[in-house]
Amino acid sequence: MNSIESYELKESRDGDLVPVINGVHLHSIYNPTKEALSFIENNQQNINANTNFLIFGLGFGYHVDALVEHLESLNYTSYSIIVIEPNTKLVNDFNNLRGFKNHRVSITSPMNSSEVFENYDFVQFLKSKPAPLKHELSFDLEKDFYKDFLSYKAPVLFKDYKHLLTPTIRDAYFTEQAQSFESRLNTIKTNTGAQTKLDFALLAIDSLR
Repeated sequence: MNSIESYELKESRDGDLVPVINGVHLHSIYNPTKEALSFIENNQQNINANTNFLIFGLGFGYHVDALVEHLESLNYTSYSIIVIEPNTKLVNDFNNLRGFKNHRVSITSPMNSSEVFENYDFVQFLKSKPAPLKHELSFDLEKDFYKDFLSYKAPVLFKDYKHLLTPTIRDAYFTEQAQSFESRLNTIKTNTGAQTKLDFALLAIDSLR
């Protein structure tokens, strides 16, 4: 996460709270709710063609609220939105002072990209091929984090996955730490099939990638 040199919440002319980080106002200081409509307009084609969304940057959630209202106006009955925001101070303040009322919207606030991709529910969400949407000001503030996330590559060795498993499976079956994950997995898929607990563990890990 980029260095946060200064952080405060200001009240807009309409009474809404606006985060100001390193001197950058993440929303309009006049009318953040109205400004959020431009987020929909700028992404309308992408939004109208999808039902699941991955938003880079929380701000203080006004753009996300606008997205929800837009989807509801289209009579969408099933959609999901996950917001990725690495600034935990911002996330905590948002949850305490505003929060999302819609259960289809959630926030993840990881310390690094690996933490995100080790979350099973998040990986299942990625399999639905959600439309990526950027809150530009938030993205620019945390550009290093988001670039790392977008270029993430899964590790290829057993030892890099051991911490995800229960001690029983880890200690009993993961002895070949230097063996290539891909080579062992290929053998299971093309030759023998899953026959041992190790085989099933590897297939489970593969489903997370």
